[in-house]
Amino acid sequence: MMGSGSHVQAIKSSRISSYTASTTDSECEEEVVSLASMVEKIMKNLRLGISQLRRSLEESRSANERLQSLTQKQAQMIEDNTLYIKELEDMDKVLTQNVEELLMEIKEIEAEVARWREACELEVEAGKKEVEERGKLVQTLFCQYELFLSNSHTKWEMIERKLGLL
Repeated sequence: MMGSGSHVQAIKSSRISSYTASTTDSECEEEVVSLASMVEKIMKNLRLGISQLRRSLEESRSANERLQSLTQKQAQMIEDNTLYIKELEDMDKVLTQNVEELLMEIKEIEAEVARWREACELEVEAGKKEVEERGKLVQTLFCQYELFLSNSHTKWEMIERKLGLL
């Protein structure tokens, strides 16, 4: 600012000296006042512009700091989410492997169940045949028993007749 003040004075001095020869002191004074007024307005406008630029710079710095903070937070969130995604992918792999193992185990168990079912069905068939054969045997024995009873009854009658005749 000091440099601009001396620059204004140099302009004033050069104008004053150039107009001194052709004009009177009062015209010269009016022109100096007019130039000084114009320079003051320019300086005022420049100071106002500088103030506005400083405010704008501070606002930009503040916005920049907010954006950097937000960027850091988002970068941290991205890093955290990336780790979480990696953990989920690892869990997915483990679960997929577990499911595949369980499916294989289920197939093995189903095959075992089918073998047991077939063995049980064969046992049931054998049991039915055994029951049928035993039923026939019981029926045969029952018939023989009835025959034996009827023969025994007849023999008892004969024995009673013989005893009654004696």
